[in-house]
Amino acid sequence: MGALLLALVVGLAAPPPVAWLPLARSHLAAGRLDRAVKALQGARACWAERGEACGFARADYDALLGAVYVEAGQPAPAAKALTRALEAQPDRPPLWLYLGQARLALGEPAAAAQAFERGAAAAADDPVLYALWARAHREAEQPAEALTVLHQGLDRVPTADLLRREAVALLASVQLIGPARALAAQLTDPAARRQAHRALASALYAAGDPRAAAEVIEQLLLFDPDDLDAQEQRARLWAAAGAPAVAARLYARLARQRPAAWHAAAGQAQRAGQLAQALRWNARVPDLGERLAQRLDLLLAAERWPAAHALGPRLTAPTDGQRYRLAYAALRAGHPTDALRLANSVQGAAHRASARRLAEAARDCVQAPGRCP
Repeated sequence: MGALLLALVVGLAAPPPVAWLPLARSHLAAGRLDRAVKALQGARACWAERGEACGFARADYDALLGAVYVEAGQPAPAAKALTRALEAQPDRPPLWLYLGQARLALGEPAAAAQAFERGAAAAADDPVLYALWARAHREAEQPAEALTVLHQGLDRVPTADLLRREAVALLASVQLIGPARALAAQLTDPAARRQAHRALASALYAAGDPRAAAEVIEQLLLFDPDDLDAQEQRARLWAAAGAPAVAARLYARLARQRPAAWHAAAGQAQRAGQLAQALRWNARVPDLGERLAQRLDLLLAAERWPAAHALGPRLTAPTDGQRYRLAYAALRAGHPTDALRLANSVQGAAHRASARRLAEAARDCVQAPGRCP
């Protein structure tokens, strides 16, 4: 009886430890980070008191702690915990994948790529991990290795548009436009297709071919004609390609949904020599300051001097350039006194010399009207 009683007392004094790590692992898998943290706190307290009698090794605790830190977006402590765990247990591929994510977030792409390489066996069919692995190679300026990783991922998960989109961006960045276009054509996910086409267009523009870039955006709009951002990019690219008449029409079409685009439509129409159309579209520019500033330039380009001169009082806080142009319009409209006043108000060095000559011409006009322009 004495031995039995002693056993009972010992049992009551030292109950079986709580399975803290399995509990934390379960919460982590379910995305309950706050509960996973609390379970790890319990594990740490148990370890401080009882050590390995808690039923787990310190490396297991560090491994799970590092994973929680990664999921919580805290890469620095994650890297420390995972490094400790891997020093004790290096043959754990999932931990290397977590370490790769932490190193990548810390701006250490070469170390991240090496960690992903050691964890490759655990990547399985997760396209996100392959994308992160490839990004590490890209940021380490290793495009060939990045492309190899993306192909490995696509071999494992052929339907992964995420990896195909990353491959398009990578190929475009190294000016392999043909293969990039072929991959972009295989995309089925709308978001991935949109990002891939824009990356391809940006690469073509950077390579000095805005027309080809515009054609890529045209292809994107065949799938999603209501994409206003793509419509604006297309108009901007045609303008950069030296096709202002095309750009003007595209901006005007966009302006029905985004009224601010009327300003660009009018500007491109002016570049195309369509001043009457430019003035009509300028009248629709919603911002008064932008509308009046652009209208002054359009009226001067159309040599409508009286109308340009009459616009002066409507401009609030005109710039030196605008005061100079108003002075010129006043002189050509037959108002030399106004021209002299405006020319003398120009202060900036960029227009001072021209304004001085204009003021002299206005002064001559006041003194000898027969010499007015």
